[in-house]
Amino acid sequence: MKPSKNIKKLVILTSDGFEQRYVANQLCDNFDIEAVLVDIEKRQRTIQSYLEHGVINVLSKVGRQLFLRLIKNNQKRVLCLKSVLGDTSLNFSPSENVRYVQGINSRETHELLKTIKPDAILVYGTTVVSEETLNFATELALNMHTGISPDYRGTACAFWPIVNQEPHKLGATIHECTALIDGGKVFARTHSQLEKGDSLHSIFAKAVVAGAQAYVNVVADVIKGPLKGVSQDLTKGREYRGHELVLWPEIKSRLYLWRFERQA
Repeated sequence: MKPSKNIKKLVILTSDGFEQRYVANQLCDNFDIEAVLVDIEKRQRTIQSYLEHGVINVLSKVGRQLFLRLIKNNQKRVLCLKSVLGDTSLNFSPSENVRYVQGINSRETHELLKTIKPDAILVYGTTVVSEETLNFATELALNMHTGISPDYRGTACAFWPIVNQEPHKLGATIHECTALIDGGKVFARTHSQLEKGDSLHSIFAKAVVAGAQAYVNVVADVIKGPLKGVSQDLTKGREYRGHELVLWPEIKSRLYLWRFERQA
């Protein structure tokens, strides 16, 4: 897709978390954003969805949750994201541009997009955005993915390179947002570095910071005129799913960081 020079109305689609607020605020600081649509829908999983990948998978996921609770992972994550991302991650700014919606693909969101008529939709940190939603952009839709596509697509792509001992594949990708998960044409890739003292949370936060700057640069280029993306070869790499986040990879990632720390 080749955007024209008529891109004036920009809309952000995101969720309400530290990393989402940080990225949205970086974009708002650099561009005149028409609206920030924030998905706050609470999603309930069914028993069938939990059992879809078998009882062993369920038990391993429960084991992971118990392990994370034991090491107070959530508290550490919050402290780390606040530290790395700073005050920019605490609130959406400017708040008058923010609209909270129940579902990124809901009728409520569609009505807002129909009214705004955005030239470009900028996505980060949402559930999968439907083609119907993306089609409200008259020119193009972009997404920031905290992973290096196509090698790492899908969920937790700042985590799996550590599990796989490939820290050189940490970073972010700015790509055309399509029905293919993290599979649209790539406009930029940026890498972040694993350093001594890093945790899984700081690794993710640094990918967010690097990705946000790349996102700003790509949007600036798009506004100036046509921008050619590079198609991805989706036979390379893989797409990671939420059901793969179980106990053993969690332990394996921390063992790798422990060894890295001792060798650094």
